[in-house]
Amino acid sequence: MEPPRGDDQEKKKGIGLVPKLLIAIALGIAFGLYAPEFFNRCVVSALFSSFLMFVIPLMILAFVTIGIADLSQGAGKLLGVTAAISYGSTLLAGSIAYIVAINFFPSFITHSVAESIGDPEAGMLRPFFTIPLTPLLDVTAAVAFAFILGICISAMRGKKGGAAIYGVLSDLSDIVNMVLQGAIFFPSTSAAPSSI
Repeated sequence: MEPPRGDDQEKKKGIGLVPKLLIAIALGIAFGLYAPEFFNRCVVSALFSSFLMFVIPLMILAFVTIGIADLSQGAGKLLGVTAAISYGSTLLAGSIAYIVAINFFPSFITHSVAESIGDPEAGMLRPFFTIPLTPLLDVTAAVAFAFILGICISAMRGKKGGAAIYGVLSDLSDIVNMVLQGAIFFPSTSAAPSSI
């Protein structure tokens, strides 16, 4: 019997990341609406949210560092252009939001309406218990550290160096990817070794 062809194996790898995200969002809405309150307080609020906040800085550190380190010559300039576009678009969006809020919101959001809304956190489910799972880095520190590491590793690789630290961070990126696939999204069928 012929072994499966390469293109057939590609088709069996499973769905992509974007469909997984959409399915996860739909499941999250369904759990929030229909799951028992006990489940939401114990699993979602106490366990999953703490775990996710712990993993996010590691995601930034692993993926951003490797992404920048994989750039060859001109990594610093490309990163500068990317940062300028990112922060420029953020400032533009914030300015538009401020102008809209100042000019349009007062016409239909009066003081009495704002008081009737009250505190939105008052209706949120409080977890039965909390887990002191403190992230290793906060998000801002992870972004800054990833930028510094990525630029320096890219420069070192241009001079035939930095292979050791690049290998460590590449393995960290694979580990974080496995955690995301297994614990947050869905198990990856391509990660399992073939028995043939």
